[in-house]
Amino acid sequence: MQLKENRSGSLFACQEIQEQRFQLYLKMVMLKAQIQSYIWYNI
Repeated sequence: MQLKENRSGSLFACQEIQEQRFQLYLKMVMLKAQIQSYIWYNI
């Protein structure tokens, strides 16, 4: 019983980490796009 709980808990933590990583990746992509458009407008 306890093992099951622990397993689901670690699984949840893993999902949370993946979500944070995905959000960070999304932020990076958005930032890159903004920088590229900024450079494009200033040429």
